[in-house]
Amino acid sequence: MLPFARMFKYGNIKPTLPEIKKLDGSQLHVGLLYSTGNMYMRGSGSNYKLGTGDASDVLGGWVHVPYEVDDFWACVSGTLIKTVDNKLYCAGLYMGGYFGASGSYVNWTEVTSLFVGIDVSQIKNIEFTSAGTSGSTLILMLDGRLYGFGMNSRSELGVNNKVVSPILIDTGVSAIGAHKLGGSSFHYIKGGKYYRCGTSVGSNIGSSSLTTFTVLSIPDNVISMQILYDNVQLLCLGSSGYSIYMAGSNDYGGRGVGGSTVYTTFRKIDLTGFGVVPSEILFENAGNGYVNISTDSTGVYTCGGGAGVNGLGRPTNVIPSSQLGVVQFSTGVEQSNISRVYSQSSSSVIYCIVNNELYWAGSNSYFTDQTTNTGTQFSFIKMKDMPS
Repeated sequence: MLPFARMFKYGNIKPTLPEIKKLDGSQLHVGLLYSTGNMYMRGSGSNYKLGTGDASDVLGGWVHVPYEVDDFWACVSGTLIKTVDNKLYCAGLYMGGYFGASGSYVNWTEVTSLFVGIDVSQIKNIEFTSAGTSGSTLILMLDGRLYGFGMNSRSELGVNNKVVSPILIDTGVSAIGAHKLGGSSFHYIKGGKYYRCGTSVGSNIGSSSLTTFTVLSIPDNVISMQILYDNVQLLCLGSSGYSIYMAGSNDYGGRGVGGSTVYTTFRKIDLTGFGVVPSEILFENAGNGYVNISTDSTGVYTCGGGAGVNGLGRPTNVIPSSQLGVVQFSTGVEQSNISRVYSQSSSSVIYCIVNNELYWAGSNSYFTDQTTNTGTQFSFIKMKDMPS
């Protein structure tokens, strides 16, 4: 009886999921990577970016990527994966141009050879402009070297004309960014300074279009950034503490400063009195307005109109939409255990990881396997039937 009792007890224990290594994607799809190398995606399949061989959306489950994956990067045009054996594969209708080449990757296609001179094992991050057939790629290495190549339609790489193989742009770079919704501009941080090149974001933020990488004057030390179609957000640290510098659209008061003004120069949003010491700040378009999310050791904060006035995950009738407030969960969750927040912005969907479990809020139409309800799920709920 003893062996049987042990078997019965073990069979009723919920299997432990492997560690979630990365959660990222575009404004239309999301990728989930486990420490085991298993990767899954869901969302819009437009431009063949899910690697399934067609452009169908996946809204009722997950698609498994048929490789052992170490890292991945995505944009609206496609998805690029790095395997554990340091090979690069891409899926996406227009992605050939992003690598200075021609060709459409309807299925997963190896593109390692296009990254001439790049040690794939040393790649830290990759960003893409979202420019359809005219995109470009920015590559940050672990040692701070910055490379770029692609169609370069707006001189966003700091040079003129198409760049068919990676060129060295700068050294000592700590972070990179790019347009997330249309346009052609790249951004990076070096030595606490913010640099930009390419088309202006929104209403000539900081300056007009630039054809060489140019440092923009920010009085505090720049730590991280978030780039959207019509604004730039910089997380900074100065003598008075943490602050956000914002330029561009302030729709729905969603930047924490109130009003709907368009700021053509950077405006400081002081976080000192609020007590937030963010490890990451995301500023994303989520539905009818803007939702700002910052994660720190105490929780997830949001402000702005967002979908349904109060924004995804935002408690109702608590504080004005122009101020930051802690988001709601549908079940009891210790917010100090939140490790990642990601906004699939154009889809009005927000994900977050809590205790190695995935939660979501937003448009129910993207989760037909999770709910039969229509409309919007405002408080975060746990993802059912997670793949492993």
